[in-house]
Parts: sequence; structure tokens; C-alpha cells
Amino acid sequence: MLSQKTSDWLTTLYNVVLNRAPDATGLATWESVLRSGYAQGQAQFMQAAKETAAGFFNSDEYVDRNRSNSDYVRDLYLVYLSREPDQGGWVAWVNALNSGASRQDVRAGLAESGEFANRVAGMYPGATAGGSAAPSGLSAAANSSSQIALGWAAPASGAVGHYRVERRESAEGQYTLLATTTTAGHTDTQVNA
Repeated sequence: MLSQKTSDWLTTLYNVVLNRAPDATGLATWESVLRSGYAQGQAQFMQAAKETAAGFFNSDEYVDRNRSNSDYVRDLYLVYLSREPDQGGWVAWVNALNSGASRQDVRAGLAESGEFANRVAGMYPGATAGGSAAPSGLSAAANSSSQIALGWAAPASGAVGHYRVERRESAEGQYTLLATTTTAGHTDTQVNA
């Protein structure tokens, strides 16, 4: 399950980039990409978010909208930074495009920004409202066909905002949620399937 912020961001991609509501099949595909990134850690989640946004902007559906350079830059700001462009940034990026910079280069500039990195960090399901980091060194070992032992190293802050365990069910990437909690202090050492 993705965080509400991540689900909202996917909806924004559809609304802003494609100018329509999400379709069930497409939404499920992009959720799968982000879920896969999440399962591999925060750096991979960031990469998955970049790839997802690029996929929307590179789609035939977006290209066929034939957006002006000014509209393109506004779309980038709304998707990557979740805000209207500031006047200075808008002018600079539009001038770059008008002077021969590629749309891919301008998109990469926003995708690599600290502001987008902070936004994605806030969408990462391991992040908490207070900014606590996700635990590291995650491990899970099967004790039996129905029991999993969990282990991790708490972040430097010592606070683990939540954890969740998913079990792969099929080659198609279907997952079953086995456990989740939102408490910072927990005593679970195993999860029964």
C-alpha cells in the first residue's frame, strides 16, 4: 500500500500531465512501479518517482497535447514541486527552452532538485510526519511456512514511525500485506501469515 501523499501525487500526474482522471489499469501499473521502488529502499523509491514522472511526460498522450514551452514548465512545477512556478524560475526555464535546451534537460533539472527530493522523501511510506527516517538493515527470515522473524536497525533518531511486511504471492508482483503498525514502540518479533 502506498502512502496517501504518493497516491495524491499519482493523481496529480494524471490531472496535470494527461489532463484527465487516472484509469484503473494505468494507475495500477504506476503504483506497481512505485511499490517496487519502495520495497528496495528510499533511494530506489526516489528513482521510481523520477521514472514515473518521466514516463508521463514522455508519453504520446502528453506529447500530443502540444504544450507550449511556458505551459510545459508550469506542468513540471506542478508535478515535481507541487506549486506554481516562481517568476524567476519560470522565466529562466522557459528562456532555456527557447534558447535550445531540450525538454528532457529542463525536466531533469527539476527532477534533480532538492525540492523534489524533499517532496519524494515526504511521500516515502517509511517517512513520518516528523521527518523520522525509515529503519535500515531490514531483514526477514522465514521461521516456518507461516511465520516470519523481522529485524532492522533503528534510524539515528531512534524512532521507527511504522513498519509493514509484504509477502510476494506471484510472479506478476501481487503482494499480500501481513502486518503493519504506526506505533513508534512495538514488540513484534514475528508475523504469522
